[in-house]
Amino acid sequence: MSRKLLIATTLVLSTSLFPLISNAEDTANPNEMTKDAWLNSMTPLLPDLICKGFIQDPDLKKRFDEIKMTYEQCVTLIPESTKKCQDELYASMPDKINSETAGTWGRSLGECIGKDFAEKHLIPK
Repeated sequence: MSRKLLIATTLVLSTSLFPLISNAEDTANPNEMTKDAWLNSMTPLLPDLICKGFIQDPDLKKRFDEIKMTYEQCVTLIPESTKKCQDELYASMPDKINSETAGTWGRSLGECIGKDFAEKHLIPK
């Protein structure tokens, strides 16, 4: 079951974050922004986006129900995983994020957040 949850979490986040992150814009140049600006623009959007993705996935929704985790609880827990993953990936990211690299880094960020969140909160210990 734990492997299935990790896979489901990764798939949900990969498909949910890709369109949003690919369309992130900077007012100076809509095709490119610094990684700091990109991360700062994404951070406030991630809890709602990720938790809605979890709730909409039947396997993850079932697990949420089993552990009695609400959407509201999810939203309060996601920032911890987001911070951890941003810190882990930051040095590897290019200084500028553009429309070509946003999808790649968005997917990496989403997979990291999903894995961290699942390991901490969804997978039975």
